[in-house]
Amino acid sequence: MFFKEKIRNIIAILCLTLLTTSCGVKKKFDIDTTLNNRSIKNDLKEDFSFTGTVQPAIDIIFNVHLDPVGTEGSLYERIDKYKQHRAALQWLTQLAEQEKFKITASMTGSYAEFVVSRNHEKDFRRFMPGEKHILGTHLHAEYKKKEDRVVPFHWTYAPPPAAENAQQVFTDCLSYINKIFLNLGYSETDNHLLHGTQAHAKNMRALYGASRNKNAYPNRFDIIEGKRGYYHPYRSNPNTNLMTAKEELHQPFIAIPSASYIFGYNGPHGPEGMTYGTLPYIQRDFILEYLEWRYANKHNVKAKPWVFGFGIHPHQLLEDSLDTRRSLELFFKWINSNFATNTVNYATLPGSSDKYIKWERVNAGTNMYRDINPEQDGVQADIKTWRIHNAVKNNNLHYTATRKIKSTEIYELADKNGLKAMLIIPGKQNDVKMGLFFQNKVDCITVSTTEIGIDPKNIVITEEPVLLVTHHQTEIPDTK
Repeated sequence: MFFKEKIRNIIAILCLTLLTTSCGVKKKFDIDTTLNNRSIKNDLKEDFSFTGTVQPAIDIIFNVHLDPVGTEGSLYERIDKYKQHRAALQWLTQLAEQEKFKITASMTGSYAEFVVSRNHEKDFRRFMPGEKHILGTHLHAEYKKKEDRVVPFHWTYAPPPAAENAQQVFTDCLSYINKIFLNLGYSETDNHLLHGTQAHAKNMRALYGASRNKNAYPNRFDIIEGKRGYYHPYRSNPNTNLMTAKEELHQPFIAIPSASYIFGYNGPHGPEGMTYGTLPYIQRDFILEYLEWRYANKHNVKAKPWVFGFGIHPHQLLEDSLDTRRSLELFFKWINSNFATNTVNYATLPGSSDKYIKWERVNAGTNMYRDINPEQDGVQADIKTWRIHNAVKNNNLHYTATRKIKSTEIYELADKNGLKAMLIIPGKQNDVKMGLFFQNKVDCITVSTTEIGIDPKNIVITEEPVLLVTHHQTEIPDTK
């Protein structure tokens, strides 16, 4: 036993020597003490009251998950992996300056250990409270065994839900993530955003710091991950499965959902069966939320906060991932070119949380989501344009192009097999002739009706949105 411990100590010394050689001598930070206790900037204009029927702009939330780099491979491989991920994040922050969007970065413990050990905290100065971006926590089920706590970069991975190790996962990971806040002159309690955890226990409220506990960390998390595919923040209970959790107004946790998926690839990710995340599908998902937002404005729906969230990992933005980098650039250029400032607003998760709290003060005791079927599990989205939503998603349609004819917006959609469709959102002058775009019969789907095999020459665009799809190839939804 003594011999094994001695070997571990020797390895630890060698690791630290390697880091000193590659990083240089550790320097004392020049802490700007004026940043202490600065409140988070509210991404919402102060004059928005939530008392009327004009909807606020859709908050675009871009989540970056700084995933583990310390559980697999040799030390040299992990150092190289961290360097590549760091370079990807630096590229992303430069793009954010160029395209004016904001980043919500959620960090894992082993990633934070590299940041602290290599004196890279300054990479996150603009992610501190009151700055443009924000830094929070994202936990994979990694922790340090007792004998490994003196060994740099040595973590153990416990398969989720990791209930037996959940307390240790939180303690070990937060000990490093919190140091970034402390070394930049902030408080550990400024780290109050937890965007997902693989480690689950019976009492998640205790782990999140919201009820009595014996945590070795001071954090009290109040912003958590919401159910994917939804458009509005809500209060939720972290003790319940994300898929089945109901909205609970008495909870101290504000759940902020992601309307879309992980950017850059089409494939499963996470517990909710996410599939489509390449550029045309992210654009499609935004158009569908924009459609619902336009409908809410037109029909005088009481104002509420809107969120369009999606995410990415650094490994998808490495230097050899030029297609993904270019696609991300195109997405933000597309948003900036096609949607006005009163339509979209670049925000962080705390900014959207602030917006929810302001809405809540005006609508005390009101649920964000109607419990349409009390016997059904989970939060239930009450999407007024659901017929169009379902037809687009059931047919796996993706975005291809935008046309604008006077004030009417036309979004062209297609699938991989040649099925074509058009989503028409009418403006003030509705004189668009559909015969110009379709020669053969189409299926016509509106907010309230579905008509099959219609001659496009006979279609009259009124004031309501319409989805036209090539006839005989459409999967038509009969019910929600």
